[in-house]
Amino acid sequence: MKNIYLIGMPGCGKSTVAKILAQKLNMSLADTDSIIESKFGSIPEIFKMHGEQYFRKLETETLKQIKDNTVVSTGGGIVKVEENTELMSKGIVVFIDTPPEVLKTRDLFENRPLLKSNCDIEKLYNERYDLYKEQADITVDGNNSPMLVAKEIVKSVK
Repeated sequence: MKNIYLIGMPGCGKSTVAKILAQKLNMSLADTDSIIESKFGSIPEIFKMHGEQYFRKLETETLKQIKDNTVVSTGGGIVKVEENTELMSKGIVVFIDTPPEVLKTRDLFENRPLLKSNCDIEKLYNERYDLYKEQADITVDGNNSPMLVAKEIVKSVK
């Protein structure tokens, strides 16, 4: 099966849904943020020491190394780099659309260098929404539980 790439805002549930999906579809699992952190250290430290552009390059290199038949949880800003969207377009891209009002109820400020307050959530959502929609083959409602989101994705990809 083609890779399934989960995109969306930080805190929308990509990592949790990816684990459920990989199990349900008997696919491998990859989390770009976890892979980067295991090789290069914490994301906030990478941003602090090298900046966002360097981090985006690490995301691209990580995407290139992911094997077929994998559910991939991506970082929230992965759609900001054209090379990343080209790489993901070879698979199925799923946008977990979770509105800012819902995101604001979740604990999002630890380990997320571009989110310092609830105002940042609104700003990022508005900046990225069109990119997410443009890249998505499938859009699912992120207001639901991770299990329901995963079930909806399974129905769409089978």
